Amino acid sequence: MLLSHTPFGWRAQAIGSNTQAARFSGIPLQRYRIVAMTLMGFVAAIAGVMELAFLQSGSPTTGQGYELYVIASAVIGGTALTGGSGSVVGGVLGALLIAVIRNGLVLLEFSAYWSTIVTGVVIIAAVAIGGWVKRQ
Repeated sequence: MLLSHTPFGWRAQAIGSNTQAARFSGIPLQRYRIVAMTLMGFVAAIAGVMELAFLQSGSPTTGQGYELYVIASAVIGGTALTGGSGSVVGGVLGALLIAVIRNGLVLLEFSAYWSTIVTGVVIIAAVAIGGWVKRQ
């Protein structure tokens, strides 16, 4: 909503798409970058407070190892690995699919290593299907 319906969102997308074109169109790059990074820091702080409330402890290594699952969620949601645009809805659906796969493997009592292997296979399949659809 913020990215598609506000001038701030349009300018932020312009900066992310083509920095030089955004500069030539008169968008103050430094100001928008600072505001965007400030917003991301604020969202990260909210996530940290929520984690502290949920786990009742804080650790700087809590989210370590989730990078593969985040990338898999984005790729399954429709974001190309070579760059391009995706959607929030696609990312959420990709995250739900990855969560269902991981939970299903736990319920079927597979080893924890299989979760990583299956996630890698799902990423490869999503990239292959995306490339095949793009060629068609």
